[in-house]
Amino acid sequence: MSALRDLVVRWQADADVLERWGAPAQAAALRTCAQELEEHRTAWELEQLTGKQAAQESGYSATQLRRQFPGRKTIPRRDLPRKAAKQPDGPALALRVLADKGK
Repeated sequence: MSALRDLVVRWQADADVLERWGAPAQAAALRTCAQELEEHRTAWELEQLTGKQAAQESGYSATQLRRQFPGRKTIPRRDLPRKAAKQPDGPALALRVLADKGK
């Protein structure tokens, strides 16, 4: 989620530039967008997930998560551990390389 946080920071900086260039209405609109995005990002991170939902998002099994969060019926999304994305190998890797060459 740091990409969204980075976008909020960039929009706020852009709003500062717009103000300096004499466009206060546009700056205010951009600040409003940045604030709304930040609020939604925060709500998304704080959302309480069931064990099954948490397992789907984290890549860990519900059993592993219950061990990690004993006695909890829900887990905030921001607290979930994340498994590293598995890099493709074999035919999947070959297909990805060939697809990248075509770009």
